[in-house]
Amino acid sequence: MAITSKAANRRRLLLTLLCAYCLYATVTGWRYSPIGHIVRFACGEPEATQTANDLGDEIERIGASRLQNWAVGMLRRYNDGSLKLGSHAHYRSEGDIDIQQNEIPSYVRHAWLSAPEVSIRLSHATKAPECVVLSWSLYGVLIGPPDYTFPEAAHHAIFYKKAIIPGLYVYYVYR
Repeated sequence: MAITSKAANRRRLLLTLLCAYCLYATVTGWRYSPIGHIVRFACGEPEATQTANDLGDEIERIGASRLQNWAVGMLRRYNDGSLKLGSHAHYRSEGDIDIQQNEIPSYVRHAWLSAPEVSIRLSHATKAPECVVLSWSLYGVLIGPPDYTFPEAAHHAIFYKKAIIPGLYVYYVYR
């Protein structure tokens, strides 16, 4: 049975798309591809933990210590009054007061396709700054000094949290 020219073109196109997808999955790592997410979910890793763990991997790629040093500097500047602040953080954020965009280094603003909201989390009891928060509504990062621990009284119900290095945590909230 002879394959028509139209069918052969469709077959080549499908094969090309399949090869491109396989290359994409190989370059980005299979874990981050849609197939990787499906496989991970089928193996018992919920979307929330996948998202937070993937964010943790990205933080390690950027440099967790570098990010922590920057955040500790922001907390110091908040204490001495030299940090430029915005208004209240978004209601889904674990932070309380936004940090103005010009205070955020480009490696933080441009590290992700969707830029995080960056804010300061204040202690409920003393109103002292606890940590810097990078938030994407349902998930984010809490960054404090190395002795910082994840707060027991989070603003939202936390579904999953993970320490990347001492004082730096990724989290995902219940919807």
